[in-house]
Amino acid sequence: MFGWGSRIVASAGECRERGWSEVTQSYWRNIATPIIADVLRIHAGATEKELRKALRDAYPFAGRDHHPYKIWCDEIKAQRGLKVAKVKPAKAVEVDPNQATLFLEAVTTTS
Repeated sequence: MFGWGSRIVASAGECRERGWSEVTQSYWRNIATPIIADVLRIHAGATEKELRKALRDAYPFAGRDHHPYKIWCDEIKAQRGLKVAKVKPAKAVEVDPNQATLFLEAVTTTS
């Protein structure tokens, strides 16, 4: 139903707040979320350097590459409030001035 390794873990409102499009999370995010939350809670008054070291030491997966690491970094940004939603700029639409007159000519000739 949701694909391999996914399960329902959040309410729709929580997903909207976090910027998620569905009510599912990936397998890797399910593992990373509580670990990061615990580290941030335990080291609430720590300096940036100490916090980064604690997060680095708490990394639960094997290597720091590929998809699990990207999810880990993304979840850190999301929980620290550093994740900014990407907004795509609107495409500039070039309007052909002859288009309206062609349409009007077609309507007047068929009437």
